[in-house]
Amino acid sequence: MKAFLKFDIPTLAKKILEEKLQLFDVKFQITGFGEIEFFENLNEQKLQAIIQLFLEYGIEVIENQKTILVQKIKDAIHEMIFQDVAIGIKSSVYLAEKLNHSYGYLSNLTYTSINLKLI
Repeated sequence: MKAFLKFDIPTLAKKILEEKLQLFDVKFQITGFGEIEFFENLNEQKLQAIIQLFLEYGIEVIENQKTILVQKIKDAIHEMIFQDVAIGIKSSVYLAEKLNHSYGYLSNLTYTSINLKLI
């Protein structure tokens, strides 16, 4: 017997993050797909424990600003593809407006990021 599943990745990720962060007794809010705001300073030991726990689920903490923006591009594209309502505008316009950067900048950033990973 086979069962075919449809995953709502943002919901799944949010649930995992909430469940795992509650283990650390920290105050936080998930502010967007892939974004967490902590309402207290975390000591290095607690932060490293959270990072290690996330890695077990294939979740990594990003610190580089360009890498963060590339991840936001990926998230926005995922949102465009899987949202129930058509956006009614070109994808380039959608990305530029959503991320508050010109599409040329975003396109170049993504191209550069892809090339760096291939090296």
